[in-house]
Amino acid sequence: MGGIQTQKVLKRALSAVVMIPCVLLIIWQGGYLFAAFVGLLAGLALTEMWKMAAQVKHKWLLFAAMAVYMIGGAVFCYHLRDVYGFELTILFFVAMWCSDIGAYFSGKFIGGAKMSPGISPNKTWAGYVGALVFPALVLSVGMLIVNPFIIAGGFALGIVGQAGDLLISLIKRDAHVKDTGDLIPGHGGVLDRIDSLIPAVIVYLALIKMGIVG
Repeated sequence: MGGIQTQKVLKRALSAVVMIPCVLLIIWQGGYLFAAFVGLLAGLALTEMWKMAAQVKHKWLLFAAMAVYMIGGAVFCYHLRDVYGFELTILFFVAMWCSDIGAYFSGKFIGGAKMSPGISPNKTWAGYVGALVFPALVLSVGMLIVNPFIIAGGFALGIVGQAGDLLISLIKRDAHVKDTGDLIPGHGGVLDRIDSLIPAVIVYLALIKMGIVG
């Protein structure tokens, strides 16, 4: 790993060390603080989306659709914490964080064929597999049991999470930007960090409803 790449990894790691304890504390607290937190994230993400939408055709239609998408994701995240509690909410966030970690390091260290060079040139099939396997492992460990339904549920989280990531990557490509913003050192913008969470929380709530997680 080259010097520049090492610096990028260290910057990402330091940002995570600062952010993760804060997020865990907010999730633990729940209530109005968590509601304000997800509302703030949605607002910042929408600000980033507006700047990107201004660079593409049909900007108002795109922004309106993405506003519904992001606000819906924030509402579902709040519903998860408010109705199902701290433990299941933490399990979801850790699973998705590990999905991102699995995708990043599998892609960097294994590499191989590119997954979607026209949309996101850095994504590889190895990274995609890592994004699926890691949440399956987290759910299995978190539930203290390994069975095909939990593994399939973890794969489903990874699949829809990567779909959310690719959706934002497609918009970034059309807007000719690398990141949605620069608020988080080493990670880009807020939307860069929550793009996989938005669709995944819906699948996670479905897994809870079906009794697979919980």
